[in-house]
Amino acid sequence: MIASLSGTVLWADDDAAVIEAAGIGFRVSLPRRLVAGLRKGQTLTVFTHLTIGQGVEPSLVGFETAAEVEVFRLLLRVSGVGPRAALALVDGLTLDTIRTAVETGRPEMLTGVKGIGSKTAQRIVFDLREHLGGLATGMPVISSDDLDLVEALTALGYSVVEAQTAVQSLSAEDAGDFEGRLRAAIAYFGRR
Repeated sequence: MIASLSGTVLWADDDAAVIEAAGIGFRVSLPRRLVAGLRKGQTLTVFTHLTIGQGVEPSLVGFETAAEVEVFRLLLRVSGVGPRAALALVDGLTLDTIRTAVETGRPEMLTGVKGIGSKTAQRIVFDLREHLGGLATGMPVISSDDLDLVEALTALGYSVVEAQTAVQSLSAEDAGDFEGRLRAAIAYFGRR
């Protein structure tokens, strides 16, 4: 799986960009709000999800934060929600709005997004009620230096959001070698 991608923007259209990394141009579907601010030649890092479906060519979907990717993946679990609808939801609403709609049982908050009708919104609210409660939203993007640490924590079984929270909790005193920072991040879970 491709968890993130860093590279140079070669071009962008309404809902995607080609990002060159290691001499390879990756076409990545992106939220329209992110594409709107892109310039040719700028460096961009996105957290990604690779979608593979029957009869559909594989595609990368990218987001500014790991929390957005996690919500996108949760939305894909809901019957009737495909990659386009999940991307539209994450693009059209804040993560806090999605979480509020789910936690308060208000599917009407989701129906303003193109492609999301009342039945789909009701399924989202019903299916995700258990999953979005612990989601940390509004989290800043982590530095590329900490990406390896997040990947190590997810390999140990923590969710991306949990791993990102642990990495962001590290203080300047925790700065050091990779193993020391990993131990400090794991210790964070013991303190909660």
